[in-house]
Amino acid sequence: MMAFMGKSQEKENHAALVSFSEEEKCQLRKFVHKSYLLDKRAQRQVYYSLIDILLAYCYETRVNEGEKNVESAWNIRKLSPTLCWFETWTNVHEVLVSFGRRVLCYPLYRHFKLVTKACRDTIKILQLGKSAVLKCLLDIHKIFQESDQAYILNDLYISDYCVWIQKAKRQRFKDYDNLEVFVHWEIH
Repeated sequence: MMAFMGKSQEKENHAALVSFSEEEKCQLRKFVHKSYLLDKRAQRQVYYSLIDILLAYCYETRVNEGEKNVESAWNIRKLSPTLCWFETWTNVHEVLVSFGRRVLCYPLYRHFKLVTKACRDTIKILQLGKSAVLKCLLDIHKIFQESDQAYILNDLYISDYCVWIQKAKRQRFKDYDNLEVFVHWEIH
């Protein structure tokens, strides 16, 4: 998923961004359908953790220009505290601060502009909707499946997110478009 395309190219490829390949459709069929009963607090934590995971994925995609390598699973795991040490969040500010700190400490390429670009890419994905988020989660699932150390995170997080996001309420999900305003205010 190239969330950082130019505006003209983005409009032309909007349908391609949210359409699923045969491989992705096959991947979706393998998931067990579950229902998730979450209270409001748990629901917010799930959304914040989703943003955290997407930020790490967007950094990885941005830095490697969409190409996967042996470090892809490590980058996503290390940059997402949700995946690294099972962190739970209470607000977007915590997510962004933690992500920024981790980008400036752990990966090979450390620069604050990468933090801002990953934030903007995440915003674009959220604005594209559940299909775009699901496409990213499927890509993360595939990356982790091919990693000896990260495959367990699919069982702990990513598979459940792939099932849950399909049933998430659009209105609630749309609320996080406000992340753009927050990110713009926080970064500038």
